[in-house]
Amino acid sequence: MQSSLSIEKLSLYLKSQLDYQFPDGDVHPDFNNVVAAALSKVKYCFGFVNLNHYYKNGILYFNHLNSDQYTVFVYYASNIAYEVFNDTALASKLFYLNKSLNQFHCMYDTKLPDIFVIIHSTGIVLGKAKYSDFLVVSHHCTVGANANLEYPTMDRFTIMYPYSSIIGRSKVSDNVCISNGSYVNNVDLPSGSLVFGSGLDLNIKRDKKVRSNYFFRGIEDEK
Repeated sequence: MQSSLSIEKLSLYLKSQLDYQFPDGDVHPDFNNVVAAALSKVKYCFGFVNLNHYYKNGILYFNHLNSDQYTVFVYYASNIAYEVFNDTALASKLFYLNKSLNQFHCMYDTKLPDIFVIIHSTGIVLGKAKYSDFLVVSHHCTVGANANLEYPTMDRFTIMYPYSSIIGRSKVSDNVCISNGSYVNNVDLPSGSLVFGSGLDLNIKRDKKVRSNYFFRGIEDEK
């Protein structure tokens, strides 16, 4: 994978952002290792993405000035800082930075999958659901708990279009598309569904399209 910044410059770039936002003078000894591990996760994740702006001259390309790509990188860094290096302070700063820069709310201890795509990060809230690979999440989407603090379970190839929500003990089977503005609350969705509406007006149809091929490549053997 090619990158708009070398790993050294990317580390300095991210560190400068953190120092500006959080001028506490704290030193995080594993910072460079966090960046390297996050970039490795990005390389694997983006290798499945089928969108043109993830490639330059046909080669996989990480662009730190593409906010959706940078959102994924900062999320992975926050999760790695917490999960691998046990640096909660650094993980918290990275979570906060992602929220400030990209309006992306996903706590560092939330486990997002190894393969996912963000389509416009603004207003996305991802709670502690069970996520699976080949997830697509668009702007102003929400995944969260119900009043009993029950979270959804989402199988592979879940696509959430803008302003859609999956809440509570919902079970989303594989290859499900949640359409714009739909609200799924404590509902089980069968495989291959296309979902419209909300509440009593929730409409679940058989999806005639294979939408995941637009977002991902190299997935023929994954289905």
